[in-house]
Amino acid sequence: MQRVLTVCFLVLVLAFAASAQNISGPLSGTLGPGTFTAVDSIYVASGQSLVIAAGTTIEFAGAFSFRLLGHLNAAGTATDSIQFVPALGVPFWKGIKFHDSAADSSRLDYCVIRGSSTMGVYMDHVSMNVTHCTFQENASVDYGGGVYNYYSGTTYDHCVFINNTAVHGGAMCLRYTPPATVTNCVFSNNNGTYGGAIAIYFSAVTMTNSLFYNNSGNQGGGIRLSSATSTVLTNCTFSGNTASAGWALFNINQIPTLKNLVVYDNVGDSTKAVHVHAGGFTVSFSCIQDSVVWPGAGNFNSNPLFVTGPGGNFYLSQTAAGQAQQSPCVDAGDPAAAMITGATRTDEVQDAGVVDMGYHYAAGGAPPAPVTITLTPLNPPLQIPAAGGSFSYDANLINTTPTAQDFDVWVMVQLPGGPWYGPALGPLALTLPGSANLTRTRIQNVPAGAPSGDYLYEGRVGGYPGTVWSDDAFAFTKLTTGDGDLVSDWACTGEAFPGETLVDMPVHFGLSARPNPFNPVTCLSFNLPQGAKVSLQIFDVSGRRVAHLVDGWRDAGSHQAAFDGSGLASGVYLYRLTAERYSAQGKIMLLK
Repeated sequence: MQRVLTVCFLVLVLAFAASAQNISGPLSGTLGPGTFTAVDSIYVASGQSLVIAAGTTIEFAGAFSFRLLGHLNAAGTATDSIQFVPALGVPFWKGIKFHDSAADSSRLDYCVIRGSSTMGVYMDHVSMNVTHCTFQENASVDYGGGVYNYYSGTTYDHCVFINNTAVHGGAMCLRYTPPATVTNCVFSNNNGTYGGAIAIYFSAVTMTNSLFYNNSGNQGGGIRLSSATSTVLTNCTFSGNTASAGWALFNINQIPTLKNLVVYDNVGDSTKAVHVHAGGFTVSFSCIQDSVVWPGAGNFNSNPLFVTGPGGNFYLSQTAAGQAQQSPCVDAGDPAAAMITGATRTDEVQDAGVVDMGYHYAAGGAPPAPVTITLTPLNPPLQIPAAGGSFSYDANLINTTPTAQDFDVWVMVQLPGGPWYGPALGPLALTLPGSANLTRTRIQNVPAGAPSGDYLYEGRVGGYPGTVWSDDAFAFTKLTTGDGDLVSDWACTGEAFPGETLVDMPVHFGLSARPNPFNPVTCLSFNLPQGAKVSLQIFDVSGRRVAHLVDGWRDAGSHQAAFDGSGLASGVYLYRLTAERYSAQGKIMLLK
């Protein structure tokens, strides 16, 4: 009998799991640890306080937000973070909003903010501390995909911004901001039309020891500055960023100060890594790859000789650490500048003497990933036709340690335009013996209803969803838009991973809805013994259609579609499915 892998994207797997407690409306006191499902927007009222314990996950079962009008203390730890994420199968939520009545003493420590469609965090007239937080896969149609500061003098320290998108500042937008501080932060793979990573408008910002790589934009692949008053960048590294103008930095008006920077291997349409549209920069003791050396003491445009070390790819080559060449950026910073706590050497020795140029990794270094993942597409380039299709790839996992490792593996898909969908595979809990490796050949379906454009297919290992030890990705292209439904047909099959369940192909037609009654989301599951053109619709008791969940071809197998009744009144609704010669219907009850 033909067999398929069950990879189910039920919206309700987590949202209605027995271990998750539903929350909504006003919150105060202490929350957690544990998993909580926000089934509506949540908030802390003015004058109230909420403490979120380390080890707490708040998953949002729909397009809901978390508004702060009072005090929030969300303090995770290095080993037990706090997670703000969409529930499994939910495409996005609406972020954390600190309003002007929120307490400046609020804090976010060791938090993961992922998957918001309207900024990860918005701050309005709030000056607070944000430390050791990860902002991942958030988006905004305007300002700041990861964070947007409006008249807010926030301090960001040891934060990571990855795969965020926006028009102004893919990761961060600082607008009309009183003195704000960004230190020891990493910005990677963010995209913003105006400022791939950061947009700074009419603000005073001090930025120290931060790393910008593989960000992209139109003006300023790394940072776009406009009327940025009293902005100072010290010991930052920019590499692999792309933009049409200002591969790394783009400035309009004002004269920001750049000191001890390394700007190298950025690319774009223009000829300038640092572009001045109006105003200028005061530059000193910096290595900037341009056709000419920037005026100012201690500047040059030589190759900084990056080398890969325990924490990443932007250490400086040094003979004392065993390399054959000495980077010109070593001991080349401003002799009067304060020493940066950290290392530019691959042996992780603390910098000493005159400060080195560029970003400093933590002394002692970040440990290597205990398990790495590599995805290798078969028969590239991968192009999916209008009617949908599939591609194959090898997924290779390697345990880099001598002891057994427990971890999760999952795959996310970045859709055209930046939003993320998934997981398309997993999350699967695996154990890999010491020094072992595991390879599986997988087949990924892409439905006809997937929008046309360029996709990124990214495998991750670590602790789902917010802790990523290692990731690897490849691109594929959907040629045109066709018929189908995005959620139901992203099946990932092929060679099973250990513990991944194989089930028989259904031999009978079936249709069910769970939970029932529901509020506000239920999942309709249907089995097809053979492929068919499927229509799944929802009607109210008067016969008016309120939703058309599926309208297209479905292969034989088990399928799911989520129905969100957030905008509907409580009551009985009818669901009806037709699949060529098969048909079925039933009743569901929405209780609010």
